[in-house]
Amino acid sequence: MQSTGSLVLATATGSGFGGAIALGLWRDKTVLEHLVEVARVGGADVIVIVVGPRAQEVISLVDLDDVVIVINDDYQEGSASSLRAGLDTMWRSDEIETAIIMEVERPGVAPETVISLAEASRSAMKPITVPKYRNTRGSPIAVDRSLWPRLMSFEENLDLLDLIAAHPDW
Repeated sequence: MQSTGSLVLATATGSGFGGAIALGLWRDKTVLEHLVEVARVGGADVIVIVVGPRAQEVISLVDLDDVVIVINDDYQEGSASSLRAGLDTMWRSDEIETAIIMEVERPGVAPETVISLAEASRSAMKPITVPKYRNTRGSPIAVDRSLWPRLMSFEENLDLLDLIAAHPDW
């Protein structure tokens, strides 16, 4: 059975957030709590969170009972290191075929978007599925397992939307 995992990249830093955007407030909860709730309600079979700055504080402040936590000590190397760490963890589960990738820098995601994106990804038969609004690609992004090894091979900072723009056939 094909299952979907949510990968939340929570390693971004920002001076206005005391160093960890994951702990910033989004409506009435932290950004990370909001994204975990979106993943849960959105139907994720597995939720993997990659944390970096203030990792122990993030872990202690957020209800992560049903979540796989990955601590990325190399988060300062850029987003590619966090993506590698998260996808490597998901790769170990043969059941996960699609990763819905969410970033704490883009918290404005609704569960309905995640549900629609997962359904579109299953029917599209493409390595990447991206939501569009007024012809602009957005977030989160659904990535098929077949593309994970390629993404895990990137060494430099990686913006998934830039990668997608370079591959319009996806």
